Amino acid sequence: MPDLAVVPVGVVPSELLARIAGFLETSCGNPCYTAGDAVDPESAYDAVRGQFDCRRLFPLLETIARDRGCMVLGVADVDLYSAVFTFVFGEAHLGGRTGIFSLHRLSPAVYGLPPDPELLEARARREALHETGHLLGLVHCREPECVMRFSGSAEEVDLKTDRFCPDCRDRIGVTAPG
Repeated sequence: MPDLAVVPVGVVPSELLARIAGFLETSCGNPCYTAGDAVDPESAYDAVRGQFDCRRLFPLLETIARDRGCMVLGVADVDLYSAVFTFVFGEAHLGGRTGIFSLHRLSPAVYGLPPDPELLEARARREALHETGHLLGLVHCREPECVMRFSGSAEEVDLKTDRFCPDCRDRIGVTAPG
């Protein structure tokens, strides 16, 4: 597996990016680092929806992947949508080099709750590992606690662990605990 670069899409705290990169490296057993190539999401803004089309961000991420010779996971601070979905937590090219997820709907504050940085980071770890799993060729899993299970709500993200189930781990040859 090639190295994985975690890239900010918009304004994302560098400390959070570093913790996500460290978590992914431990979980996947492969080098992961943060890249300073911040991506400006404005070109993907859809004024009618008031959201950002994640598929329009992929070419920007693919340029970074090509230039660096690695896989790239974008971490966005904006509300993402894709095709027929009202919103997406993230999306990745199955077995490809680029993926993205958003912190926006993972934040408790979006649902009228008090800010909770620890909960936001726990959700971010799960979504980062989920999209990385897609980059590694994994599809959605049926195991309730597997990080590769589909999540349609923040509550469903909370029900998953931040680990691959044994079957998913075996499929991609990860020996790390993640």
